[in-house]
Order: sequence, then structure tokens, then C-alpha cells
Amino acid sequence: MFESMRRLHPRGPASRGIVVDADGAVLGADCVLVRRIANGWRCVSRDEAAVLQKFLLGDDGEPDWLFRQCQRIAKALDNDEIARAQILGLRIPVGELDDDRSKRLALAAPLLKANFNPDEPRIPAGNGPESGEWTDEGEDQIVPAAARPTEPRRGNPDEFFDTVYSQFHALAQRLGIDENWLLGLAAHESYYLYPHDRELNNPFGVTRGGHSNVRYDSIDAAVAYWERRFGPVVQGATSAEEFAQRLYANKYNLNPAWPGLVLGVINSIPRRLSSWKSKRGI
Repeated sequence: MFESMRRLHPRGPASRGIVVDADGAVLGADCVLVRRIANGWRCVSRDEAAVLQKFLLGDDGEPDWLFRQCQRIAKALDNDEIARAQILGLRIPVGELDDDRSKRLALAAPLLKANFNPDEPRIPAGNGPESGEWTDEGEDQIVPAAARPTEPRRGNPDEFFDTVYSQFHALAQRLGIDENWLLGLAAHESYYLYPHDRELNNPFGVTRGGHSNVRYDSIDAAVAYWERRFGPVVQGATSAEEFAQRLYANKYNLNPAWPGLVLGVINSIPRRLSSWKSKRGI
């Protein structure tokens, strides 16, 4: 299955979701989305990613979304940002591959072309922010960093707190938990309200059954939904670790690394929040 994409290194027991590490990104047991090569990292082709997106996510989502996300993972790995690459992997709305979707993945194989052509553009290793990257116009050209448009890697933390703090502060009081945990969860899931999630009013990164992100009429509406759905799950938690584990146990995210990634962001919130309050005179 997926001979051109089969994993080339051991990763322990077969995964039923996304696994991202220093060697690349793998979907399921052996479907490689990003892999390390001699002089960098290479992701699946645009056409191949489109087939996978169709079979795994249906018609939801933006065209080429999976292809672009794989590019971002390759870029993060090139910059030695493994944690960021893992976060980007977690944002691929696949969840755990059940038997049905594993079969659908297998059915996609005949539609896929040979991949990882040595002549394809790639993210060169060791060049940091000046690394080449695929263009949006075609797959036969590398554009220097200075010549391509830059996309913010995350939202602005101060603008994030401006937008959500009052609602999250009140929610934390209602649930009897630390506001930093909610802020850290939302900062992780929405990249501090990355432009796409800000447009959707979706600070918690809520998806439709693991597929496309949900659009809310307002931040208040998003918070109200989250409180109804997950408030009882986390109410009364006594530590950040318990907060994250309760959500993980209730299938908030199926990746075993997810609680640790969330805790990492939670631990950074007090410093950022203190800076924001100082700037705002709070």
C-alpha cells in the first residue's frame, strides 16, 4: 500500500493517527506525508495530498489544505522546530483512524501517482529561514524566502488576550479552575487566534467530528458551546496535568503527545499574561 510513501524507518507499533518526529510525518501505519531525505525534507505531492484529503476528510475544508499543512511541517522540521511540527501535525483533522477509514485509505492507493520524485522541489536541510519552499503556482520552482509572501506562524498573543481574556476569566471562575489552563488550551489549539481561527471565532479549535473547523457567530458563542460540552469534564480539576488528561480521556484529541504539548503552552501563559496586563495597565 502506498509503495511510494511507505515509511522508511521504524516508529514502533502501527499508528492509527498522525505521528510527527524528527524523521517526518506519518499517517496511519505507513503512509508518509513528510519524510527526511539526504539534503532536507520532502512532502507528498499536491495531487496525492488532494486524494488523501478527499478520502479522509470528504468535501470539507479548503482546497490544497493538507498539501499546505505538509509543507508547513517540512518547513518547521527544516528549522529544527520539532515541537511546532508536531503541533502542525495535530492540526490535521484526522483523529484516530478507525477500521472504516483505514480501508478508505487503502482504497485511495490506485489513484495515487509515484511520489517523492528526486527532481521535485524540496525544503533543503540546514538553511533555516532561507530554505527553499514550494510555490503556490507550481511544483517545479523554488522561491527564495525574501521573494515569497510571509504568513504569520501564529496570532499575536496580546491581541489574543484582548479578544478572549474577559470571557475566559469568567469561565474559569464558573468552573472553579485556573484561567491559565483555558488560555493555554486555546492558545495551543488556535495558535493564539491564528488569522483563520480568528475569522471563525473559534479559539478552541473545535472541528466537525475531526474534519473542518467550526465557525461561530462570536467568541461568546464559542465559549458557551465549549462550556456546555467540556465544562463538566474539567470542572474542579486541581492541576494543569489533570485538566489536560481529563480532556484527553474524553477524546478531545487522540494523539498521545497532545497533553504534553498543551501543558507546554499552559506553562508559558503566566509570563505572557503578565506582560499583557502590564501593557494594558491591569
